[in-house]
Amino acid sequence: MRKWRIVILVGICAAALAFAILDRWLRPLDLDTERRAARAAGLPVTPADMPLPRYPPGQDAAPNWKALGSLPEAAGDSPTWAAIDAASVHGVPSPSSNPDLFRFVAEQRHTLGLLHAAASKPGRTVTRAWGPDPEFSNFLQARQGSKMLRLESLAIARQGHPVEAIRNQAVGFRIADQVAQDPVIISYLVAVAVENIAMAGMADIARENPTPAVAAAIRSSIATGAPNYDFVRDVKGETLWTLDSIHRINSLADIRAMINPSATASPSKLESRPSGFMRYAVQEPAEAIYLRYAARFLRAAELPRGRREAAMEAVTNEASRAARRGPAYLIASLCLPTNSRTYFTDDRVRAQRAVLLAGADVLAYRAAHGRYPRTLAEASPNAYDIFSGKPLGYRRVNDGFVVYSVGPDGKFTGRRGAPLMGQIYFGYPSDILEAARGPLTRKRPTPAGAVPTPGQMVPAAPPHP
Repeated sequence: MRKWRIVILVGICAAALAFAILDRWLRPLDLDTERRAARAAGLPVTPADMPLPRYPPGQDAAPNWKALGSLPEAAGDSPTWAAIDAASVHGVPSPSSNPDLFRFVAEQRHTLGLLHAAASKPGRTVTRAWGPDPEFSNFLQARQGSKMLRLESLAIARQGHPVEAIRNQAVGFRIADQVAQDPVIISYLVAVAVENIAMAGMADIARENPTPAVAAAIRSSIATGAPNYDFVRDVKGETLWTLDSIHRINSLADIRAMINPSATASPSKLESRPSGFMRYAVQEPAEAIYLRYAARFLRAAELPRGRREAAMEAVTNEASRAARRGPAYLIASLCLPTNSRTYFTDDRVRAQRAVLLAGADVLAYRAAHGRYPRTLAEASPNAYDIFSGKPLGYRRVNDGFVVYSVGPDGKFTGRRGAPLMGQIYFGYPSDILEAARGPLTRKRPTPAGAVPTPGQMVPAAPPHP
């Protein structure tokens, strides 16, 4: 009998040891401790920690966006839109398409009026809970609306009013600002995309109207209307969105849904704490691990530029390597923003603004002096590249020029096409980049009767007027 008691006691001890090891593997961190640490670091852990934007009636653009409904698709609702399907960052209708362009603007006059009414409001109330976002349609509206606005501005310019067209195009900045008010990273990225479309529209107008007045209008519009983005705030908001996703995990199917999320609206589960094995073995440990990494990621995001990107990427890389330690680590690694390009977005848009301003200054200089500047400093002495800490690059190409930033990769390849990331530039007379590589170049003399080949160039002599 005594022998069996010893066996039973040993068995109980072994089971307790195995449970302790399993518990340590499944739950390596204490959730309450990590929640307190997260709050101390500045992370919100409940909706009350980070209220969403609210505006009083008359100042709230949300009803206007709702009234807009679905905007025309590029190849869908408007036959004319299909004919001028070029409202993207790197394309613009040619002057020969003016009848289609003017017809499209006339067709969409009511919709454009609603778009302007929405953009005229100070902000947009965000009504969703911290769950899957029912307002993704606003993001689609904002992008499509900014493309329509670009065509409207081009039409105004081609009717002889380029300065007014620049001011009209600056409405895109207000749309971007409204999108960015929702404090999550996807809103930040969409807002930057909307602003890039607005700046591309300004570049189109400047190329067709290279005058000092247009350059001044661009500078004034950017100085007074360009949005101020807050990536740190969006990282904080992303924490609440991610915690809601973790609280939804009750099966393996829910984990798969985290990897391929949908935009289907459903009530927030941020305050939900279901009981059972999934809460014990998955939800709580994943939340604790995620909060520890998120606090470190936030501290990295708060560093000065030049240090923050590497620090943020180091946190996400460490989380990815730790994913093999257990299911909670795997879930936590899926929840952090892992695309390093995201970290450079704010700097990229600031570099694009600088490039646009410098390009317009060069065109204004040529209009005033009858020649191109020999150096960029002659036309735009304050043209600064945020990535290099030096003046922006400037090359004469054929009968035009390109102004560029080296971008986050530290080099300007001068090559258009995928991947476009890193190509931050203003080209004239067009934005085609294939001819912008290598040293200063000029056209090769073409024999009489010969047809010149596009890009036919030789290393050449000094810049010419």
